[in-house]
Amino acid sequence: MMVRPLVCVYEAAVYEVLGGDGFVMRVGRYSAELADLYECRDCCSAAFLTAYNPGSVKYTDTANEAAQHELEILLKQQGIPFLPAIGKDPDPTSEWKGEKSVLALGLTNSQALEIAAKFKQAAILWCPQSAIPELQMLEDSRNR
Repeated sequence: MMVRPLVCVYEAAVYEVLGGDGFVMRVGRYSAELADLYECRDCCSAAFLTAYNPGSVKYTDTANEAAQHELEILLKQQGIPFLPAIGKDPDPTSEWKGEKSVLALGLTNSQALEIAAKFKQAAILWCPQSAIPELQMLEDSRNR
């Protein structure tokens, strides 16, 4: 089995927002649903974040659930609204299950990267005002 570089896995992933009417985002593709969400929620940016599998290393379900709960508590404490989400590898042969995530609304890019670093994540899906999601690798994961 050929191993895909981490950045390729993230670029191919399906980023599904479960809250509200629900919708799917892909890296580099305009999302009309995201633009509509910005208008409804009176914000102009978002980040797709998870605390699952820090460093892109598989963790137990228990550890992942605990970390995700901690992420959600942090967002609530900082007053950052979010919707439940899941990141999925579209490859049906992938060993990686979908990762519970959130679409955090209205935060800055630096806030999103700081939160991702706190949870030792390799990347985030940054969603700027253009509603075209961008993959952003964190500094220490770029060589993977």
